[in-house]
Amino acid sequence: MREPISCIRWGFFLILLDIRLGRFDILPDFAGYYLWMVALTDMWENFPDARRLRSFCKGLAVFSLIDWLLDIEISLLTLILTLVSLYVIYGILTQVVTYAEREGYEEARSLAQMRNVMAFYQAGMVVCYDWLKGGWATIVSLGYVILQLRIILHLSYVVEAEEKKEQENKSSSC
Repeated sequence: MREPISCIRWGFFLILLDIRLGRFDILPDFAGYYLWMVALTDMWENFPDARRLRSFCKGLAVFSLIDWLLDIEISLLTLILTLVSLYVIYGILTQVVTYAEREGYEEARSLAQMRNVMAFYQAGMVVCYDWLKGGWATIVSLGYVILQLRIILHLSYVVEAEEKKEQENKSSSC
């Protein structure tokens, strides 16, 4: 499970961190959705919801590739895709939390809490972001970036725990 969780972590990094040079996003979202599709394919046998989430990731990857190439702005479509993305992020984090809990990793609880905060935060941003002005928009955006980085960090902890477990299994089998 180390590889799928690592793909999920890097997918989050590409999707959630928006670094631009002018109009050009140097961390394209479609690459992150592709990594999630790879991870979810590897998780099919352990998690029944992974197949459904993978289908949503395909759609998000296609749209984000088109958006990346053409830079289109369609408000209703963007809103729908944001809500689908919210569902996929919540679902993927739920899969990782379920696995981490099953394996007894201490990161599971904090990752579950951050998953819930992320869902609340994203939903709130969809509803309220246009009303935020000046400093409040900056504070909300900064809080969101910090939350994203914490999620990536906790996913890294789970990957490290998996690596340690694999090393212990290799040393005990020799």
